[in-house]
Amino acid sequence: TVNKNRTKKLCTLMHKNKFYLKAKFDCQTRGDSINPEILEYLKMAGFRTINFGIETASERLMKLINKGETVEKNIQAVKLVKKFGFQVSATFILGLPTETKEERWQSYKLAKQLDLNYVRFNNATPYPGTELYEIAKRENRLNTGKNWENLNACGSLVESPFKSSRLSYVPRTTTEKELVNDVLKINLFFSLRPKRVIRLLLEKEGPVGWFLLSDRWFINLKELFYLASLGINLLYLFIKILFVFNFKKQSD
Repeated sequence: TVNKNRTKKLCTLMHKNKFYLKAKFDCQTRGDSINPEILEYLKMAGFRTINFGIETASERLMKLINKGETVEKNIQAVKLVKKFGFQVSATFILGLPTETKEERWQSYKLAKQLDLNYVRFNNATPYPGTELYEIAKRENRLNTGKNWENLNACGSLVESPFKSSRLSYVPRTTTEKELVNDVLKINLFFSLRPKRVIRLLLEKEGPVGWFLLSDRWFINLKELFYLASLGINLLYLFIKILFVFNFKKQSD
């Protein structure tokens, strides 16, 4: 939506060809690139979900990573999009340079306050060409791993019991263990809220699909293998989270 004229032309063509009858669409944009006119065009074309990279609830950190927009601008954009009837999806980044534990949990509180439909809290990942990459290099805290294998924004969420992975960046203000634990807990706390679970069960469309199996999945070795792998990974994460909570309780 940065190029307004191009967006309007695209939406007009999508509507003219009745794509909205064949599929639902979502749009990735910025808080400072949305206005009522563009939202009308997006709705006409069949868009149902708007995705924002909100990143953080801290104005200080927004300036530090050179995001080029403000937290307040994102808040107003989310409210405007919801007013037009769109679902709202967002991503936040945890573990930004100099970020404190309190600032991480401020992001969690903001996501709840905005009543977002879908949220993912990622670990900070210094991709080449970004301000975070330059900061990580200056701090000598860039850990890309072999063949850049650590550059995974969801590394804290998709770690496998069969292969451990490291974060590509950890700020001086925390430890890797504390950051991973916070990423897991914040994602868990947001996703398992009663309101969120009920919404997930009732909604029939959105940026995430339902978990579907083929009719004869139970005799398909490939599907059985993937199901077993998924089950093991989920069990591993669940046990890891329980261990984190229990260890913290004993420490306190």
